[in-house]
Amino acid sequence: TALFGCILAIWFVLSISAQAPIRAFPRARWFRKLLKPGDPLGLIPRWTFFAPNPGIYDNHLLFRAGSSVDALGNWREIEIICRPNLADIIWSQRKRQRKAFTDNVYTLLRELDFCVRNKRAIAIQLSESYITLLGIVSAMARDEGVVQFAIIRSGGGRQAWPLFSSFVHKTGPRK
Repeated sequence: TALFGCILAIWFVLSISAQAPIRAFPRARWFRKLLKPGDPLGLIPRWTFFAPNPGIYDNHLLFRAGSSVDALGNWREIEIICRPNLADIIWSQRKRQRKAFTDNVYTLLRELDFCVRNKRAIAIQLSESYITLLGIVSAMARDEGVVQFAIIRSGGGRQAWPLFSSFVHKTGPRK
């Protein structure tokens, strides 16, 4: 048990030491270089509680629908990011919705970049993130014949700007 306790103590010291930011402790660089090749299994944790590039933008999902392509209506926003309320301190189900939407947007943009680089931009319509967003919008469009969605970004002291605009899709009236 003494050997096990000694191993745990060494692991604890290494784990605490690995948390020191390099900028704050320039002398710790040698330690990080020592750990990097010596920890192929990832047994020494490295926690970061704050992102190096925090999210400063909000993404918005807009859609327009109509009976035909020529009769598309005005853009309407689907409110995914709601104002927080006091109950969110204890449990916020909306956080999951916001996180899922944000992840979907970033995945869609990565997939779009891949499709464009491979000269197959139209293939974006087959991606899971595109189909998910189209499903959300189609549910909102209810009995309309066609639908189109767009993703708009705002924040960072700038006016909102478009990130993505979908193709127009037939939805057909629901029965």
